[in-house]
Amino acid sequence: MNKFLRICAAMLVFLMLASLASCGKTDNPAGSEAAATTAAPDATEEITTVVTEDKSYVYELPEMNFNGETVRILAANRDASADEFNCKETNGAAINDAVYKRNCDVESKLGIELKVKLCASANDYGSCNIIKTQVASGDELYDLVTTPGYTPVTYIVEGDFHNLHEVENLNLDKSYWVQGFNEIMDNGTSQYVCLGAYSISAIRMMNVILYNKDLFTERNLEDPYEMAMNGNWTVENQLLLIADTYSDSNGNSTADEEDFYGFVAGGCVSVDPYLVAFDSRLLYLNDDGEYILHIDNERLITAVEKVQELIFNNPNSYSVGANGNTDSAFTPNKINMFAAERCLMASSTIYQIESVLTPSGFDGDYGIVPQPKLDENQEDYYTYLQDQMTVMGVVSTVPDDRLAMIGAVMETISYESYNTVFPAYYEVSLSYRFLKNQESKKMLDKIYGTVALEGTILYSPIFAMISSLRGLMRGDAGAPASVLASQVSSWTDKLKQLNDSLASLES
Repeated sequence: MNKFLRICAAMLVFLMLASLASCGKTDNPAGSEAAATTAAPDATEEITTVVTEDKSYVYELPEMNFNGETVRILAANRDASADEFNCKETNGAAINDAVYKRNCDVESKLGIELKVKLCASANDYGSCNIIKTQVASGDELYDLVTTPGYTPVTYIVEGDFHNLHEVENLNLDKSYWVQGFNEIMDNGTSQYVCLGAYSISAIRMMNVILYNKDLFTERNLEDPYEMAMNGNWTVENQLLLIADTYSDSNGNSTADEEDFYGFVAGGCVSVDPYLVAFDSRLLYLNDDGEYILHIDNERLITAVEKVQELIFNNPNSYSVGANGNTDSAFTPNKINMFAAERCLMASSTIYQIESVLTPSGFDGDYGIVPQPKLDENQEDYYTYLQDQMTVMGVVSTVPDDRLAMIGAVMETISYESYNTVFPAYYEVSLSYRFLKNQESKKMLDKIYGTVALEGTILYSPIFAMISSLRGLMRGDAGAPASVLASQVSSWTDKLKQLNDSLASLES
C-alpha cells in the first residue's frame, strides 16, 4: 500500500512519496493526498479515494530540446554533499543510483548533456574560489555551482552570481524549491542562490536531540517523544530530565568524556540551533526589500540564560569543546559518547546519526525529537538547519543566451530530485537503515515541518556575528545584556554594508 508523507515546512516544503520496498510507482500525481473511507465492519468493505492535486508540486515547463548542449556543474565536495551530483554509473547503492537516474532523466527531458565536476577541494569555499577565478578571467568553464549555504555571500556582492530573477524557466515558487530559504534570500527584485530538492544535505544538516530510549525506560523517565507530540517539550522539561544524572564513571574526580551525563552538546555549532529553536531570530526583510535587524532583547537574553543553564553551567551536561575542531557538523565526539552510552541525550545532526552512530555498531534503541521550545507559550518547535547545506547559483560569466537553458536545467534537476533522490534517501537510506523505530520516522516528519533559518548565519561572512553569538551563548564575555549592547552598533554597520552591496548590484 502506498502512503504520502506531507512535509510542509517554513524551510523544507517538499512532499516525498514514501513507498514500501515491495511497491512499484504510484499512479497518483506527485503532491496528491489520498483519503480513504471504509464501510461499517459488518458490511462489504468499500474504499473511496479522493485525490487533490497540489499545483505547487507540478512541473510546468513545456517540452524542450536544447540539441545536445553541454551544461557544466561544479559541485561542492563536503562529506554530507559530495554524493548530491557526483555519480558516474549505477552501482547498486540507493543514493548513487537515484542521482544517476535523476541526471539521466534531466538529460533526456531537455536534450542536454550534464558534465559534473566534483570540486577538488573539500574546503567550504573551494567551489566559490574556483568560480571567482573564472569570473575574473572571463572564462565560461562552469554554468552552475553548488556550495555550502553560508559561503557565497561575499562572492554574491562581488558580482560572481547571476540574479536568479533574470533566469528564464526557473520558478522558485514551486515547492520542490525551499520557500523558507527564499523568504530570507529574495528581496523582491533579486536573489542569487537557491536551495532545492537536489540538496540531500538539507536533510542531513537538520539539528535534533538524540536520546537513548533504553536508558529512559530503565530510569522510568518520561519519553521526550510524548512530550514533543503533546507540545510540552521545553527546555525546562529537558532540565528536569537530566537532573541528578552525572556520574564520575572513571573515579578520577574530574568531569571528562569518560563520565556519564544527562546531556552532551558543545560550545560551537551545538549552540547555533538555539537562536532558531527558541524563536529568537534576528534578520528579516522588510516590505521594501531591505534587511533589518529585529532584536527582542528580553527574549534573546532569556534564551541565552537557558542555554547557559542547560549546557555550560550544569554539572549534568558536558560540552565537548568551544571551537570547530571539537564541535562541528562533522566531528564525532558527542555521538561517540552517546554510542558508548555515556549520556541520556546528545545534540546531533541527522548526518551524525547516519555517519557516526550507525557505523559505531550501537545496537540500543534511540529516538529523536526537535530542539526544545523556550517555554510552552512558544507557538511551535523550530528546527535549525546547519549552514553546510548546499545552495545552487548561476555563475555570472554565463552569457544571456544560455540563461533560458540553465534555468530549465535547474528547474528540472530540483523537480526530478524531489521525485527520485529524496525518496531514495528518506526511505532507503534514512528511514529503514538509520532510524530504528516507527516513532523516530514519525518524529522525523514532524521535524521537517518545523525547519527554520536565521539570516545572520546565512550572511555570516559579512556579519561576522556567529562567533559573537556563540560567545554570548557560552557566557564568555559577561552578562548577556551588556554583550548585546556592545555588539548592536557593529551589527548595524554590517547591515548597512549588506544592503548597500546588494543595492549596488541592481543599479
